[in-house]
Amino acid sequence: MAQLRGWTPFAGIQVEYSLVERTVERELMPMACALGIGVTAWSPLAAGVLTGKYHAKAPGDERRLDKVPVWIDGELHRARAGDFVAFPAGTGICHTFINDGDRDALLLSGGECAKSDSRIFYPMNLERRNQMPWSSWWDDAPARPRGPHPGKPGR
Repeated sequence: MAQLRGWTPFAGIQVEYSLVERTVERELMPMACALGIGVTAWSPLAAGVLTGKYHAKAPGDERRLDKVPVWIDGELHRARAGDFVAFPAGTGICHTFINDGDRDALLLSGGECAKSDSRIFYPMNLERRNQMPWSSWWDDAPARPRGPHPGKPGR
């Protein structure tokens, strides 16, 4: 409609989105993807509900994101409570979340919508290529430096 009337089109929407409030997944996220509109989540930790602060039996007993390292290209980076981790498409960044704790961790990560030319590359698990359709594998992924960490839990 904005294009039809010569108006400036929407560039993004801001929606409440968390593991508790996921209703935006049915209509708003697909719409944003289809129209190329960015999405910014507010209250990703559901006003503290997902941090465990309302369930802790004693101070310091909360389930916190700061106990979960993010493995990016062979280096560990600590995610802290309230961090939002996202990876841009087309960069070849290799990443995973490693939970070395003895409890579940609640995480929120994001990225771009899948595109028709999206490809996948597992530099640490090249055997995965045989488990995927040929059209999904990224043959010419950009070379990236790799740190010393093997990308697997230590426990």
